[in-house]
Amino acid sequence: MPLYSEYQKIKSDHPQMRMVDAAKQLNVSEAELLQSCVGNGTVRLNNDFGGILKSLKQLGKVMALARNAEVVTEISGNYEKVYVQNENDRLKGIAINPGGIDLRFFFDHWHSAFATQVGALKSIQFFDKYGDAIQKIYLKNTESDNVYNDIVNKYKNDNQSTPLVLSTPPQVTDTSLADNEVDVAKLESAWEKMTDVHQFPALLKAHNVSRHQAMKLISDKWSKEVSPNCLDSLLQQAKSGKEEIMAFVGNKGIVQIFSGRVNLLKPMGDWFNVLDPDFNLHVNTKGLQKAYIVHKPTDNGDVTVSSVEFLNDKNETVLTFFGSRTEGKVQTEGWKRIINTLLSDNTLAA
Repeated sequence: MPLYSEYQKIKSDHPQMRMVDAAKQLNVSEAELLQSCVGNGTVRLNNDFGGILKSLKQLGKVMALARNAEVVTEISGNYEKVYVQNENDRLKGIAINPGGIDLRFFFDHWHSAFATQVGALKSIQFFDKYGDAIQKIYLKNTESDNVYNDIVNKYKNDNQSTPLVLSTPPQVTDTSLADNEVDVAKLESAWEKMTDVHQFPALLKAHNVSRHQAMKLISDKWSKEVSPNCLDSLLQQAKSGKEEIMAFVGNKGIVQIFSGRVNLLKPMGDWFNVLDPDFNLHVNTKGLQKAYIVHKPTDNGDVTVSSVEFLNDKNETVLTFFGSRTEGKVQTEGWKRIINTLLSDNTLAA
């Protein structure tokens, strides 16, 4: 039976099933399943990703969804201020809209794009070379339908039958030093000399350590492991204190950033959810295996910022929280209280 026909049968039997779950059931990637729908409410777009993204401003208010295996984030707002640049032979981009749709793009992981309609719901979706979703953009109102159609026609792939050629995910080889080979004193010296949090990736590379290793090996002054169960406490404190926070969720191709307050918190089974009008966060708490409270110097080393990072069973960071602050200003007293409470109540036994 053709893949499209198999998918239609699954939809008939399970109308509420998400496409990503149907793809898993059919043992294909989500992009492959969407490719099978081309000509039936789905259009393959070309690979002018920067052009497509810049055009989304015309749609007005949309909902942007990004996810990894453990966390889904959905932010409603305007898709604007998109900038694309080549940095060290890597095509990167940014959408600057704090409090709205705030994004960082890593285009070397982008591979395909589709426009698709399910019922009245229209979206533009981007995937990596393994067929996994990077980001999905959903229209919020029918007033943008004509603009959406114009964007689809402009960026439509000339050959709709172009095969979707995907790669097999490689075996991950850890090239980092073993823990007992890391010069922790040198690592710590470099850490405390950071003048900007964005220097952190270069620090990891220079010392040949993974992100998790650095957080684990550095002294408690800079990083402390806590229980991943602290997620509930963090968000409850942010809600009760009306504290503005930042939530970073990403995959290989994108980081999506929420800035603001949270209100409606709803645990449901293994999932912890934020269900606010313009921000939804869905966290599979079973997938959170570790958490660290991390402190880094920034603003020329004059300010220390604290974050809470949650990791999965592969020691990958899947969700990070910061307190909202203005560059050059110290962290708010409210965020400091949240951090201190988490350290007091959730530190793991040595």
